[in-house]
Amino acid sequence: MKIIKFILIAVFMGFTSCVSNEVSIIVENKSDKSINQINFGINGKSKSKSALFEPNETFNGKIIFDNDVVGDGNYFIELFFNDGSKKNKNFGYYTNGKPLNKSILLKVKNDTITIEY
Repeated sequence: MKIIKFILIAVFMGFTSCVSNEVSIIVENKSDKSINQINFGINGKSKSKSALFEPNETFNGKIIFDNDVVGDGNYFIELFFNDGSKKNKNFGYYTNGKPLNKSILLKVKNDTITIEY
């Protein structure tokens, strides 16, 4: 009986240790406009990247879930374009302070932002 308990605990610990504490954010600019700034993050924490991303260019970023992140929430992105326009989108989900995905691809189009997990 002790061996079965040990095996179950070892298997459980193995599964929980495989959970990553970061998620890659990939933004592809498939629109006709240049992006001046990208803000992205999770509830209460954000990152900002100010650079010019021309049409058909890609941005790669990461969100790291540290010990301060607890509970459940979602991701957000704000895009600022060179013509002064702005797009916002809330998306995805994390639970118990951990991401459910290793990477998220956002495709910025002229009229929408599509998401692939």
